[in-house]
Amino acid sequence: MKSFVLLLGVLTGSAMVGCSTAPTTEVKRDKLEDHAQMALNRFKQEDPTADKFLSNARAYAVFPTAGKGGAVVGGAYGHGILYEGGRMTGYCNMTQASVGAQIGGQEFSELLVFQTQAALDRFKHNDLNFTGNASAIVSKSGAAATAKYDNGVAVFVRSDAGLMAEAAIAGQGFTYRSMDSVDSDPNMNRDTNTATVHTEEHRTNTNTNVNTNTNQADPNPNTNVNGADRTNERKSMDNNARTE
Repeated sequence: MKSFVLLLGVLTGSAMVGCSTAPTTEVKRDKLEDHAQMALNRFKQEDPTADKFLSNARAYAVFPTAGKGGAVVGGAYGHGILYEGGRMTGYCNMTQASVGAQIGGQEFSELLVFQTQAALDRFKHNDLNFTGNASAIVSKSGAAATAKYDNGVAVFVRSDAGLMAEAAIAGQGFTYRSMDSVDSDPNMNRDTNTATVHTEEHRTNTNTNVNTNTNQADPNPNTNVNGADRTNERKSMDNNARTE
């Protein structure tokens, strides 16, 4: 049993190292927010009692898409959004490492509901992990009406592919970053910065090409003008000679 827990911790920890808590660009974060809202709406549509359950909660986190791994050693991963008082306050991610046969992976949505501030603080401090006997409530009509909190947290899962064959959440761990932390981090907008650099380079190259082409087309723009002036002078002299 001790070796099982140790292996589980190693798998979960290594999965978190390579994953960013929040999407690294504003475009991706906007997309995540849209998907989280759609997933939340599906939970509520599937179970009309979920709305009241969430209204009475301290906060909740929505993971719109989590992918479950395949055979022998399976796992899951997904980005999510944290809401407090119905307002988005931060980004989070979930990783799940599990040991044992899990033939056939599937994508699912997950909803974490926090009953107390203490439970929410554990989540925000990256201190929430589900142990080997943890299980989630499969979303269906009336599920939230009979749901019970476990140590201040209730977990709901659903899948567009149909009723989930299992709702085990053992091995799940979470990380969290506030919106302010993400917004003030210059590394979280790499695509935007890169696009700006490329745009400035394009403008510089364009201006250089315009100047070069202009100079090549007319290296001495006054030549034609002066030539025309000399022609007019000769015509004027001829006319004066004839008059005399």
